[in-house]
Amino acid sequence: MLPELTTPLQSLLFVAVASYCIGSVSFGIVSSRLFGLGELRKQGSGNIGATNVLRTGSKAAAATTLVLDMGKGLLAVAATSTFIGNPDAVGVAALAAFCGHLFPVWHRFRGGKGVATFFGVMAALSMVATLPVAAAWVCVFLLTRTASKSSLAAGAAAPASFWILNVQDLVLVVAILGTAVWIVHHQNIARIIRSEEPTISLTKPKDPNITS
Repeated sequence: MLPELTTPLQSLLFVAVASYCIGSVSFGIVSSRLFGLGELRKQGSGNIGATNVLRTGSKAAAATTLVLDMGKGLLAVAATSTFIGNPDAVGVAALAAFCGHLFPVWHRFRGGKGVATFFGVMAALSMVATLPVAAAWVCVFLLTRTASKSSLAAGAAAPASFWILNVQDLVLVVAILGTAVWIVHHQNIARIIRSEEPTISLTKPKDPNITS
């Protein structure tokens, strides 16, 4: 049951804290432990996202991480939209859930890069506008086999998709999220420029010493 929220500011603060806490649940770490894969942060790139889980060799754990990381973003925004309804609160929920994944309070603020949560948040904001962004991610990945390049393409495509498909009241929120995706991939961008960014094999795990 929701606490009594008597002012708009109280509503926004409640949404921000609740969405951040939801976003802070790091399902990569949870899935790795449940599937007996060991400490995820000591494997591969040390990242807690689905891409690094895939490098452990467990597609089931990676798929579980992907779905749950998307789900927490979707849950935070959808619940806010349903129970609060204020557009400003929905935007706060989107940003707070994403920040929670990047800086999770439950894991000493050492989070992932948030791409799955980014997609979950966008799907809750507008499924129609999210579909072209997902298509951009898939197309770039099929061409390059590089998750970071796909994520950068999605981050760039998101604001344009929301604008073109007339979800313009949410373009600013999506633009902030897309920009954040680029910022957290700054090391990947440097490796892409140097032609050193590793690709992903869907048939066998890559060298666990890679750093993407």
